[in-house]
Amino acid sequence: MKKIITAILICLLPVSAFAWTTGTLTVKGNSTFEGNATFDNIPSLPASDPTTDNQAARKAYVDAQVSLRKIGSFSHDLSSASGTQTITGVGFTPEMVMFSGSRGDDYFKLFNGYDDGTNRYSVFGYGNTLSTNTSNSLYLFDGISNYKIGYVFEFNSDGFVINWTKTNSPTGTMTIFYKASKE
Repeated sequence: MKKIITAILICLLPVSAFAWTTGTLTVKGNSTFEGNATFDNIPSLPASDPTTDNQAARKAYVDAQVSLRKIGSFSHDLSSASGTQTITGVGFTPEMVMFSGSRGDDYFKLFNGYDDGTNRYSVFGYGNTLSTNTSNSLYLFDGISNYKIGYVFEFNSDGFVINWTKTNSPTGTMTIFYKASKE
């Protein structure tokens, strides 16, 4: 009985109650530690990338995740037929794209859009009117009744594909800026 009570008391003592000058402390199972831990050597980490929360990650993996964003631009011919346009050169498979564009000619036209492949939002202006939409992320105007609308149809390993729908007879070319990211 005395050994069991001693073992229970030792288990209840904080780790700081123990002092080691040499040797190895092995902890198995779920453990919680408070305070600072100092290592003489870098702890061993798994060779594979983490797949769930609370797994250790190597520096190279973390660095690669941080760099998964890209800003760029592309042009779109408003007179082209309805269909798809593939945007490449992103360097990874994005999970979300933000769009922005304007035409500074005689008719006030601008838009900002957000698209994650499922949710699509845009704020756009034509003439002296501002509107919002939750079905398309791209609105390109060449007048109130002549425009192209679009959304991200799919993401791929080097960019994304936009599905365009043409209404009436818009003309001109618009430069569209984007920020693609993988969260």
